[in-house]
Amino acid sequence: YYNNGENGHYTLTTLNSPFLQKDLQLNDEKGTMNVLIGGILNLSYRLSKNNKISLNIIHNHCGNKQARYQEGWSLYHEVNFQTRTLQFSERSFSAAQLRGEHTFKSLSNMKASWMSSYTHSKHDEPDLRFFTNIFETSNNDTVYEIDIAKQDLPSRYFRNMNENNFDNRIDFELPFSVKQKALKFQFGGVYTLRNRIFRENIFTYKDNNNSFTGNIENYLSDSNIGMNVDNYQNNYGIYISDGSQLSNNYDANQSIFAAYIMFDMQLSDHFRAV
Repeated sequence: YYNNGENGHYTLTTLNSPFLQKDLQLNDEKGTMNVLIGGILNLSYRLSKNNKISLNIIHNHCGNKQARYQEGWSLYHEVNFQTRTLQFSERSFSAAQLRGEHTFKSLSNMKASWMSSYTHSKHDEPDLRFFTNIFETSNNDTVYEIDIAKQDLPSRYFRNMNENNFDNRIDFELPFSVKQKALKFQFGGVYTLRNRIFRENIFTYKDNNNSFTGNIENYLSDSNIGMNVDNYQNNYGIYISDGSQLSNNYDANQSIFAAYIMFDMQLSDHFRAV
């Protein structure tokens, strides 16, 4: 937590200007809380002298809460400026990996190793909130306003991302010799599949009668949202608009297949060819 921060936005007004113009100067107060939990499990089992399998499982989960308040002067619009942020996000990562190592005595001691794994990653940000307003003080009286021309409207973001990874690999190694020179013949392949889904919904609060008086709870109360039965000229007070953009939502897929073949030969005490 800190309460003595400063946040400044500056502009170079002309190319040869000797100074930066301070467009926005805010006092900054912010508090965060982080929680992290994780676990790991390793298991290994030797089936025989020449066969071994192992399993690795890991899980990490973290959460972050944040509250922030900023207030100051906006030179660009020549108004006092206030903005607030409330945020909670959580991330998780889970992975399971199964591996095997085998030696085939009947096939000239050929070795085989393989790995298959699955990973799931998740990021959830439910209800990220921004509330910004301007205000002017004159003769001990403060007038608050939400002006879309001078700041963003109060808004709420709902985001989530899910990603799955499948990784598979197999390798073979066959040792042999030619004219008493040791050689290794290796070949194998890998296949990776990844898919990701990202979604974002944005909702903004629009005001039909400029009813903000500095108290956010009253402004967002049920009585101030929707139809105003006492004022038929301005039939609605606050209403919610869906500001989601399709360009911010996507599905992505990636698949990779690779294979290789390799010879490894010791030509002499000083030379080796691969």
